[in-house]
Amino acid sequence: MSDYYFILQEMSGLRTYIPLIRELNLLGARSSFIVCPKEKYNSPQKHKEYLDKVCLEDKIATINFDKFRKNFKNKTIFSVEGKRIIDYDGDPTINEEENEVYSLPTQMEFLYHHQFQKKKKFKKLFQASRSMCDYYGYKDENFWFSGDPKYNVEFESALIKHKYSIKTNKKIALFVRPEDSFEVPQEEWHKVLDHLRRMNFCIIIKSRGKHSIRFAPKAARKADYVFEDYSWFPHDMMELIHISDVCINMDSSACMEMVMDNTPFLNYRVSDRPHVKAYAKSVGLSERVNNFIYDYGFCKDNEEFLDFEDFKKQIEYLIEEDHSQEFSRIKDEYFFDKSKTLHNIILNI
Repeated sequence: MSDYYFILQEMSGLRTYIPLIRELNLLGARSSFIVCPKEKYNSPQKHKEYLDKVCLEDKIATINFDKFRKNFKNKTIFSVEGKRIIDYDGDPTINEEENEVYSLPTQMEFLYHHQFQKKKKFKKLFQASRSMCDYYGYKDENFWFSGDPKYNVEFESALIKHKYSIKTNKKIALFVRPEDSFEVPQEEWHKVLDHLRRMNFCIIIKSRGKHSIRFAPKAARKADYVFEDYSWFPHDMMELIHISDVCINMDSSACMEMVMDNTPFLNYRVSDRPHVKAYAKSVGLSERVNNFIYDYGFCKDNEEFLDFEDFKKQIEYLIEEDHSQEFSRIKDEYFFDKSKTLHNIILNI
C-alpha cells in the first residue's frame, strides 16, 4: 500500500486534492494532509472543523507541517504550484531533494510561479494544458500535461440549490465580486446589479474572505443571495457557476471555471488599468491573464461599463444562443479532456 502526502496551506487546495485522493483511495493508497501553519483567512487552522469533517469522510490523515519536515524523508509529496517547497513568503519549506515532489496546477498560476519552480528539483510539474503554456511561451522539460484535477467532480443543480438554500424560479445571474487590486468603483458594481434587477434575475454575489463583501454593504443589499467562502469542497464558486444561467465577470480567473462548466458570461476589462498592467509586466506578461478566452462566442467582453439597453442586449444574447460549439472549440484548442486528468497524473507518479 502506497502513502501519499499533500501539502495543505490553504483550504482552497481541497478542490485540487480531493478528486485525486479519492481516486488513489480506490487503488488502496493512504493519503495524509501536511497541515501548514498560516494566518490567512483560508488557512486550515481557521477552518479546523470543516477540515476534520472532510478528512473523516475521505479517510485522510493529518500531520503537522513542522513534524513532517523534521522527521520524514523519502516520501511522495504533492503541492499546489510548489507551495511550501518554494519559499514564497518567508515560510519554512520541505526539502524536495529528500523527497519525491510533484506540483499540481491551479488556474493560470504557473505564470507567476514558474520562475521559482524551475529553481527546485520537482519530480514533475503537472500543468493543465500544453496549449496554455505554449500561448505564453512557457516551456520546461519537467512539464507534464495532465489537466486540472479540481474539475473531476460531478454537480447536480437541485442538490446545490438545496445546499445553499436557494429558492427561486427565476433565471440566475452570478456576480463575481472583483478583486480589490483592480480598484473598480463600487458605483459601477451597483449599475451592473441594478441592470440585473431590472431584468428580473435572481442575483447571487460570490465573494472571498480576502475581498469581503462586508466592505460593500450597499452592493450586498442589491443581491438575493451572498456567499463568501461557504464551501471549500466542492468549491462554492464552481457550484454557483453550475446553477447560473449567466455570470458577470471582471477579469477574474473564474472565467476558466465558467468555460469548463459551459456557462456563458459577460466580462468587463478591469485589468487593463495602468497599475494592474504594471504588475503583469513585472512578472513577464504583455497582456491580461486568460486573454485568449474572451474572443469566443460564449463571452461578451467590454472595455467600458454598459448602459441598460446594451447590457440587456448582451445578456439576452448570452442566454438565448446555443454556445455549445464554442465551448467545445475552446476546450479542444486550449483546455483538456477532464475525464483523463486523474489517469494522467496517477500514471506518472
